[in-house]
Amino acid sequence: KFKFKLKPTIPKLSLTPRKKIFLASISLLLLYLLIPIVLMAASALAGVKQLKQASSQLDFTKVAQMTKLTEKAQKNFDFSQRMLRRSQFVATVLGLKSLSQNFDRLLFIATKLSQGAGHLARAGEAGTVLSSIIFQHQDGNIAQALKEIRLSLDQGYTDFSFVDSELQSGRELQLDLTTSLTKQLQTLTNDLPATRHKINQARLLLPLFPCFIAQDSKKTYLVLFQNSAELRPTGGFIGSYGLLSFEKGKLLDFSVEDIYAADGQLKGYVEPPEPIKKFLGQNTWFFRDSNWDPDFTVSAPRAEWFLNKTTGRNVDGVIAVNLPAVKELLAATGPITLSDYNEEVTSDNLFERAEYHSEIDFFPGSTQKKDFLGALAREIFDRLKNSSASGLLKLSQALETSLAQKQLLFYLHDADSQRLLLEQNWAGALFVPNLNPAGNQPVTSDYAYSVEANLGINKANYFLKRNLEQQLTLLKNREILSVTSIEYQNQSPADAWPGGIYRTYLRQYLPQNASLISVKVADSKLNLKDINQTIVNDNLVLGFPVTVPVKNSLKVEITYRLRDPLAITNQQGRLAVVVAKQPGTLADPLKVIVNYPSYLSVSA
Repeated sequence: KFKFKLKPTIPKLSLTPRKKIFLASISLLLLYLLIPIVLMAASALAGVKQLKQASSQLDFTKVAQMTKLTEKAQKNFDFSQRMLRRSQFVATVLGLKSLSQNFDRLLFIATKLSQGAGHLARAGEAGTVLSSIIFQHQDGNIAQALKEIRLSLDQGYTDFSFVDSELQSGRELQLDLTTSLTKQLQTLTNDLPATRHKINQARLLLPLFPCFIAQDSKKTYLVLFQNSAELRPTGGFIGSYGLLSFEKGKLLDFSVEDIYAADGQLKGYVEPPEPIKKFLGQNTWFFRDSNWDPDFTVSAPRAEWFLNKTTGRNVDGVIAVNLPAVKELLAATGPITLSDYNEEVTSDNLFERAEYHSEIDFFPGSTQKKDFLGALAREIFDRLKNSSASGLLKLSQALETSLAQKQLLFYLHDADSQRLLLEQNWAGALFVPNLNPAGNQPVTSDYAYSVEANLGINKANYFLKRNLEQQLTLLKNREILSVTSIEYQNQSPADAWPGGIYRTYLRQYLPQNASLISVKVADSKLNLKDINQTIVNDNLVLGFPVTVPVKNSLKVEITYRLRDPLAITNQQGRLAVVVAKQPGTLADPLKVIVNYPSYLSVSA
């Protein structure tokens, strides 16, 4: 048997025409009010997406594409802001006024970010134009291109500084950090401080261009190729030199010559520094050893003098290029194929290939070193001539890195240019820190600068590691006892070229008010009478030889006392420890230790 049960019927809701009109009006009103919010969110997210795509082009692989993306992003952010302001009434009614204001602030930051990226893209476009004029001899207005680059970089730096300040100063704590827009903007701006630094360095370099490229004249520069695998005071042994010429803003010529060919033309006798005479056994001074003074503003004019005496050439400045600088350039250009040698040169095998072609089977009068370096230099310049905006950016970053690490040094006759180089510490002058007192707090300083000169006639520095330590002890009477320690590790595989025993003449620069107590090499204390002590500018300079056997370690300890005690005024004083870096060396590990009595306390 089956039982059936009737389902209850639901009465139909009947709407009067008036109710239908009312509901339709409410729906349209809500739709009208919500559409701006939806469009605002969609446009904001689209703008962020386009900024992400543009940021992937910050290497300028596609400048035009980057420009279009930043313009689209800016339009989306502008549109999103208009939609947001149309919906402010709704936000106020719903109690979301604060959130609306925060979102408006974020959109303004995003707009500034897109504007900054756009300015950077336009600087890249102008840089490409400038490069084509200088290196490809195309027609164009150099002054106009430089002006466009400068203005674009200035505007980009201002926009990025605003964004960085807004997102890093703590204001983000007042924003709705759970929003997708905030998180994505913060992700986009992680590298902003580094980008701002690079832009600022480019802005500092720009004033050098007009005079350096001889915009209204003709200039020639002496280029010293310094092999830091055989370390010398300004960066390395000068094995070759080049002559770089510009005329009316365009590259005219670049040639590479062997230093020994020039030295063979030296007539007469030049008294050499005593260590060169004693440890190299040379009774006269040559062009190849002209960079004996660690101050490049002294060694560069001396190199010019030797060039003139050996070849009769005069120049308008000197550029020192150390081996790490060439490695940076090759890292930027990528591998370079030398067709004449049927081989590829990279940043990794540069030393090996350069040494092979420069030294293997070398004989007096041979041109193999000049030929190899000349071929490499020509290929690098060809890459530079034909570089895209992406390539130019990478090369400019390599230039900035080499300048910052003192692997590229400039000495220019133009007074304004040289003053700028000195201000930025790009001229290879002895580093003089700015230790002006802060408020009423006096400054007591210690200074340590180790300068090495490989006199072993080998490339042992390629296999050398060093660790540096500067230890200061504040005594109870506030006098300062300092110990400079240098630990060498000679990792040469054998006592054979290119490695071997590391024989260096070490000069240690100390404060002029230092009183030397002892010098210890390995386990032996040197007789202070055997240490050459001189005053150079405001420094006491010690000079003595150091020998590090193959596969061995050796430690040098220099102990001295500062004659001036720690200065304290109103129970406060500042202690500055300055350890300078020699050109040609890499980032050697450095440890600074300060020991002080219990009655003193330290604050950063």
